Amino acid sequence: MTGHLGIALGLAVLALGLGACGPGETTDEDLTRQARREMPKQAEAGGLMIQHCLRSPSCSLTRASADGAGEASGVAGWTRWFAQAADIVQEGGADYGARLLVSAVGPGGGGGEAGRPLTLDESPSDPMSARLIRSWLTVEFRTPPPDGAPEPYFLTIMPSAVLLASRPGEGARTRAELEEKTAAAVDAWTWPDGQHGAKVELFARKGLVWSGYTVGMPAHARITDRAALRLGSEPWLFYASQNIRDEPARDLLAALEADESLSIRVSAPSGALQSDALYGKGFSEAVRAGMEALADPDTARPLAERCGAGRDDFYFANDGDLFAVRSCDPRTGEQVAQLAYQAQQGLIRPREPEPEPQPEPGPAPPAD
Repeated sequence: MTGHLGIALGLAVLALGLGACGPGETTDEDLTRQARREMPKQAEAGGLMIQHCLRSPSCSLTRASADGAGEASGVAGWTRWFAQAADIVQEGGADYGARLLVSAVGPGGGGGEAGRPLTLDESPSDPMSARLIRSWLTVEFRTPPPDGAPEPYFLTIMPSAVLLASRPGEGARTRAELEEKTAAAVDAWTWPDGQHGAKVELFARKGLVWSGYTVGMPAHARITDRAALRLGSEPWLFYASQNIRDEPARDLLAALEADESLSIRVSAPSGALQSDALYGKGFSEAVRAGMEALADPDTARPLAERCGAGRDDFYFANDGDLFAVRSCDPRTGEQVAQLAYQAQQGLIRPREPEPEPQPEPGPAPPAD
């Protein structure tokens, strides 16, 4: 199947997550000061909100629901999910219902003849931009009335940011010139079928399950202009998308629903740019967990209120938990599964409740 790529829409979606990631000098200290000045709610929630946002490929700490009210997230197996109630979805909540993003994520992969992913020392250091060094495949589900059942709505594929081996920006004097030269080089790639840009392919156990072309976009990684100019290529995101409500990706969805892992290959006409694995284990469970969280009234509360103290390993391992508080669980999917097994085997027990404080004894009554 060939994907018809919504590049313009892709730019808008990526802007949600990368809008604050413009070129130039930006340090972690700058971001912290900005958060405390402009986003007091997020600064108060601290690591909870960052952890919550990192389960989405496009979550931004500057969005309207920045305290997490109306949102929930979690992990199932290797898969991440991120849910938003209909009343806070920025686009089409009244018509299409709540939004559930289910993502298979890869470690970043390796390069080839035509390019390579960023190395760790070339990558942004702040947590949100760190998503650029991973590959993401995300299926967006919506819950349209009247029954509110989850329906596949949109597919996004965001391989990790890469550098072109040809160094098309060599000699550029400004970041804008570097971006312009990199974009021109990618646009000049022409395939035998007349398509331009890079080819993105997804493979499952049965073989090729999705393919399409994209000219991509600058990653706007938070690295200094000087460092970017030394690289000779603006870090580039070969982002691809498809409206799977109107053009279903049946083979791809069947593989994900079977909990298969996928491989992704991004190529230029001259050779490979990148290859990576996308771990899909837990996909169906992630859809179920996300829908349970959307039905949980506790999801309407801000994240900091849901994530109170006193939750131990047994609490998070217990299958009877309210799904709205899965967002509070700092453990990985593997750790969650291990704890669930330990709870079933009786290897971990609930923490004994703290004894109620007893009043201090008063003075003895006077003798008769």
